[in-house]
Amino acid sequence: MHQGTPEHPERVANCQEDAAACRYMKSMAHAGKIAYYECGAIGQHGIVSGSPKGKEYFDQFRTSRLGTLFVEGKYVNNCVDHSDSATYWVLLGEYGVSLQDIGGDGTNLPKVEKANETKFAGQRVVRNVTIDGLTIDLQGKIYNATSGIWQPIGLMSVKPAQCTLNLAVKRAKIGDLPLGVNAAKGSVRIE
Repeated sequence: MHQGTPEHPERVANCQEDAAACRYMKSMAHAGKIAYYECGAIGQHGIVSGSPKGKEYFDQFRTSRLGTLFVEGKYVNNCVDHSDSATYWVLLGEYGVSLQDIGGDGTNLPKVEKANETKFAGQRVVRNVTIDGLTIDLQGKIYNATSGIWQPIGLMSVKPAQCTLNLAVKRAKIGDLPLGVNAAKGSVRIE
C-alpha cells in the first residue's frame, strides 16, 4: 500500500485530516451498514505517475475554459495532478476501473490497489471507438521505410501508447490512404 496500513486504514490522503470520522465510516462499512469505496492511491500512482509530463503537452488543453481550469487547477511536478479525479473515473466505469473493482466495505487490499493502479496506468485499457462520417483531405506524402514507398499522409495519434484502440469508421472518404496501425495495439476497420 502506498498509504495507510491494514491496522490504520485511515492514514490516507483526504482521510487523515479527520481520522476519527474516517475510522468510524470505515467501521460502519466493514459492518455492512454503509458502502464505502476506498480508492487509495490509484489516482496518484495510476493516473498521475503514468501520465504525460511537460508544459507543451498540457498547453493543448487550453482551447477551452474547462481545459484551462484543468491545467491550472493543480499543476505540480511538471504535470497536472488529477489524482482526486480517480473517484470520477471509477464512477464512470469506462476507464479501466469501476466500483466492481473496489470493495464497498472500506478496505483497500494492497493487491487490489496495485491491480487498479495498473488498470488506470493504461496497461490493460481497451477502447472500442466508432466514428460515423470521416473525411480526410490528403495533402502531401510521407516515405514509408517499411514498404519503401511514398504514400499519402493521414495520421492519427492515440495516447497513451500502451492503450489498445479498436477503431471502426463508417461512411469514410479517405481516398487512397492505406490503412494500418503503427507502433500501437489494436485494429482499424473501414465499414
